[in-house]
Amino acid sequence: MRMIAGAARGSTRPSLLSAFTVGLALWASPVSAASNSFSFPTGAATPAGGARLGSGATVILPASGNPSFFFNFVLPPDYKKNGAVKIVLYLSTGSACTARIVPVQMVRRRPGQQGVNSLVGLAGGDPIVDFPLNTVVSKVLTLKKGTALPGQRAGDAITLQVRREADEAGDNCPGVVFVQAIDIRYPVP
Repeated sequence: MRMIAGAARGSTRPSLLSAFTVGLALWASPVSAASNSFSFPTGAATPAGGARLGSGATVILPASGNPSFFFNFVLPPDYKKNGAVKIVLYLSTGSACTARIVPVQMVRRRPGQQGVNSLVGLAGGDPIVDFPLNTVVSKVLTLKKGTALPGQRAGDAITLQVRREADEAGDNCPGVVFVQAIDIRYPVP
């Protein structure tokens, strides 16, 4: 089943996910019997530190400095409390090379509570991303319940900042890295 902000195709039931979009097309589809996912255009991200938005709604991370981008999402109503969330970044570059891509900031917010700015609960895997020539690759970040904000539940808002550390050892891509898409995969009860 695929949903686009409003209702599932072939269904008269409104999509609960549509409540979390503001002028963006939102696609959701089951990725297994006990999980779901949603994606949004990378054009909704906020570039920083020399990054910029490109044509085709990509985020462009230049080959020098510390270009980064912010994006945010809300855990949807069908999210299974305290389940691990996979944040999948689809990345590409025009060369066979490696780039250093790391999460550098995460803010969790919940109505009625103070926001928490901490990377606790976010695993980024190996910071070095290997790019075969002209191939889109994925980098997976895993979000688990943090310690400062008790639990993790539907309605929690998450803001992440991801940075390319282009001047650091391990980043040898001579050109830009493109962020092509962001997919959020989450468990359901």
